[in-house]
Amino acid sequence: MLEGIKVADAASYSPEGETLGALKAINFIFGTNGSGKTTISRVIGDPDAHTSCAVTWRRGQKIDCLVYNSDFIVKNFVQRLRGIFTLGETETELHPVPKTPS
Repeated sequence: MLEGIKVADAASYSPEGETLGALKAINFIFGTNGSGKTTISRVIGDPDAHTSCAVTWRRGQKIDCLVYNSDFIVKNFVQRLRGIFTLGETETELHPVPKTPS
């Protein structure tokens, strides 16, 4: 379980940063657009990519995290669903399907 997160020198955070401590099993983070919610989730999802930040685990035991943020949506839905389309009556009129011989 996460015990604390320090976010510094990333996106809207200053070089000194901010620390979220005394975390529980479930934590609710809310704020206005641009306040740093997604940045926190990015730090949790990939702490190695954020060298000025830190994630503290209970008893030092890191567990697998699944982060469902806007990056997750793009990676798993937007990029994977390219090329999907729907054919309706309008499209069949534009591109008629040849009839098979009887």
